[in-house]
Amino acid sequence: MQILIAYPIAEESILHEILSNNIIYRPDLLTKGSRFITSVLTENRPNILITQELPDEEVVRCWLSEMPSDSAQFIIQKHNEQQGEQPSWIAGVPVYTVLPVESIH
Repeated sequence: MQILIAYPIAEESILHEILSNNIIYRPDLLTKGSRFITSVLTENRPNILITQELPDEEVVRCWLSEMPSDSAQFIIQKHNEQQGEQPSWIAGVPVYTVLPVESIH
């Protein structure tokens, strides 16, 4: 299972603890456009995307088209109260919203 973390983790000690062969850490994706995000998702093919901002629906569709049909994909969105209500599905992929943990954001 591959996991893509697409936002900066401020606590460096936690970052060193969680990075491993199945973790892709790309904090720069928050500032990139849809084409670049699509490229990263389709090339790395993570099962889980952890992000602050949901990608466009077309980005998620492209990601799904590159994944094996028997693999599970979902998105975990780090949520804060300023963002308002977020969808629970995008392009057929479940979105799980979590509140940020103070020590890792």
